[in-house]
Amino acid sequence: MPVFGHRMRAEWALDPGVLYLNHGTVGATPRRVLARQQAIRDEMEKQPARFLLRECSGLVGAPRTSPTLLRLAAAEVADFCGCEGDDLVFVDNATAGVNAVLQSLELRAGDEILVTDHTYGAVTMAAAFFARRPCRDCHCALPALRQRPDAAVGLASPDHAHTPRDPRPRHF
Repeated sequence: MPVFGHRMRAEWALDPGVLYLNHGTVGATPRRVLARQQAIRDEMEKQPARFLLRECSGLVGAPRTSPTLLRLAAAEVADFCGCEGDDLVFVDNATAGVNAVLQSLELRAGDEILVTDHTYGAVTMAAAFFARRPCRDCHCALPALRQRPDAAVGLASPDHAHTPRDPRPRHF
């Protein structure tokens, strides 16, 4: 069984006099992750161009016969998440990821983008911006589903980043 609570304190470099609760927005990194990050940086610094352009991304050089380091990492994360590595991509942050998904959609007039009233602010703003494009309609609260069960939902974003907001549906 995983260990939680005070027994995990040694895994973090946090000030022991502080009870830190904001791991969602600006969370601290566990010591073992910091050590692995440093090992990767040390390897990268030996030959930065080779590491970043060939081994990590495969952007240059001879055609590869083995997966890049990014695809190997994606396969590991996908295994943990229960999906396929080829279906997983890394993004800089939630905002970049949501923008990539929104830009890939082909919504039609009358389709809706639904987000909850607890949606991470940047996700709501990205949805609202996308909804302002021609033929878009964005309702930014899950209660809209109950009010309009016949709605043509093109995208629903029930994210896990808990950001309490005004509980009333917002329409852009």
